[in-house]
Amino acid sequence: IGAYDALVLNYKKEENAELFSKYLASAKKFYPVDKTYWESQEIDFAIKALEGEALINKYEELANRLPDNYYVSYNYGVELDRFRNSPEAKGKDATAMRLKLEELFKKAISINSTIEANLQLANLYYSAAVDAQEQAARIKGTKPEEVKLKKELTARATETINKCIPYAEESVKQLAALKEYKYSDKANYKLALEFLANVAKQNGNAAKAAEYEKKKEDVDKL
Repeated sequence: IGAYDALVLNYKKEENAELFSKYLASAKKFYPVDKTYWESQEIDFAIKALEGEALINKYEELANRLPDNYYVSYNYGVELDRFRNSPEAKGKDATAMRLKLEELFKKAISINSTIEANLQLANLYYSAAVDAQEQAARIKGTKPEEVKLKKELTARATETINKCIPYAEESVKQLAALKEYKYSDKANYKLALEFLANVAKQNGNAAKAAEYEKKKEDVDKL
């Protein structure tokens, strides 16, 4: 295994795609117990120096090639989220990208239900709900079609924001179980609790919202 590892790393460094692929394939065949490690090398080699749409396209290839790899689904989602908010995404189908993000983070969670993946999906639903609420608020007209659209947007916002709950709750559950907290853990903990507090307020549950707000204040004491 040491020999295969040396060859894989050497040809990765040399950017020799043919020999890298050859020895990686053999390594995966003879040492399948180290599948996660071999796949991490494969991912690194594939995405090196790529940015923007080229990176997104490469992750799509990797997702088809490595369908059970958590890091492909999760990192693809993170990069797609970054891409959709960039100037390069102008003119692209925003709805299709949002649906793809939902699919990717759900897939990542099905492979490994991590704090980060659950929080990403909670954030996706929360942000989409806020967007729908803002669109509804901008509609001031009283024409039947305007009233109808406002009602639809308001209903969509309520439905979407409630989808946030199980994923924010799972993030909170996992974060509460940690023994030590880094700065990023505390930031994630407070964000998840903020989602839950705001959803509770939206649903008219002031007591539940206050409970989450109190927990959020206590995070800094950890």
